[in-house]
Amino acid sequence: MQSLTKPHCVRFDAWFIILLIVGFLLFRSNTFFSYLYSNTAVSHLNKDGCDFSGSCLNPKQRAWLTTRLQRSLELSQNRRDGWRWLGIVFRENRQEEALLAWKKSDIMPGDILWWGRQEFAAQQFSEALSWFKTTVQLQPDYSDGWYELGRTYLKIEDWGAAASAFQQSVTVNNFSTVPKSSSYYHLGLSYQRYPSLRQPDAAFTAYTEALYWDEFRNYQEEADTYYGRAELHRENGRFEEAIHDYQQAIDINPEHEWTYLGLALAQYSLDGDLVQAEYTIKQAISLWPEGISKKWPYRSLGELYKQTGQNASAIEAFQQALTYDPSDKYVQELLDTLLLHAVP
Repeated sequence: MQSLTKPHCVRFDAWFIILLIVGFLLFRSNTFFSYLYSNTAVSHLNKDGCDFSGSCLNPKQRAWLTTRLQRSLELSQNRRDGWRWLGIVFRENRQEEALLAWKKSDIMPGDILWWGRQEFAAQQFSEALSWFKTTVQLQPDYSDGWYELGRTYLKIEDWGAAASAFQQSVTVNNFSTVPKSSSYYHLGLSYQRYPSLRQPDAAFTAYTEALYWDEFRNYQEEADTYYGRAELHRENGRFEEAIHDYQQAIDINPEHEWTYLGLALAQYSLDGDLVQAEYTIKQAISLWPEGISKKWPYRSLGELYKQTGQNASAIEAFQQALTYDPSDKYVQELLDTLLLHAVP
C-alpha cells in the first residue's frame, strides 16, 4: 500500500530548501551585512551607556565605531540611522564630517537644539555653542536655533555675533518653541546696551516689534522691553512717552529698580518736581540689591540736589555713592568741588 505521508515529506523538503536559499541570499546581501555592522556599533554604544552627545567615548572606541559604521554605510548608503550614529561618533573631533553625516540621517534639528540647551543650562557655553551652530547649519531657517545661538554668544560676551544671531532669528521668522518677542527683545538689548554696537533707532524698532507681538518668555522680559524703550524716549527728550513706558514696566514688574530711577529722571526733566523725583529715586534705592551698581540712584540723587542748590544733601548722596564704588572719578570730582566750596 502506498504511503500516505510521503507527499508531506516532499513538501517539507521543498520548503526547507527554499528557506535555505532565501537565508543564503539574505546572508550574502549587502543589506544584511549593513544591518549587522550598524547594529553591532549601536549595541556597543548602548551597552556603554552613551547618550546622544557621544561624550562618553574614548579614542579607541571612536575608532572602532567609526570603522563599523562606515563599513555599514558602504554596504547600504540608505541607512539613515547609521548616518545619525556616525555623526555622533564624529561630533567630538570631526564636526564638519558630523554635519555631513547628520544631513543624510533621520535626525531632527530639534534633537540637536535639545542637547545644546542641556549644555547651556549646565553653563558649558562652548559645548552649547557647538550644538547650536550645528542646529542652524542643519536647518538655516530655524529661528529657535538662531535665538539660542544668540543667547550663548551673549554669555561669552561676543556682542556682535549675538546681535547677528538674534537678527537672523527674526529675519527667517520660523519659531517653534521660542516666543517671537523674546528674540526682538534680545535684539533691542544688543543694539542699546553694548557700546560697540549701539544703534538707538534699531533698538527702538526691535523693542516696538517685541511689544507688538506680545509673546515673551516671562513677564520680566516684557517689563524690561518697556524699560528699554522708555530709556530711548528719555534720551531723545520724549519725556511723556518715556513716563508712559516706565509706568507700564512698573505695572508689569514692580521690582524693576532701574525703572524707578529712569521714571524719576523723566519726571524731573518734564516738570522740575524735585520732591516727586526724590521720592521715586528712594523707591529705587529700597529695591536695589547691594552691589556696585547701587551707586547709580545715589549719584543721580546727588546730581539733582546739586542742580537745585541743596549742596549738603548732594554731598551726602555722593558720599553714599562712593561707598558702593570708590573708583568713580566723576562722583569724586563733584564731591571734592562741593566740599571745597563748603569750607567757611
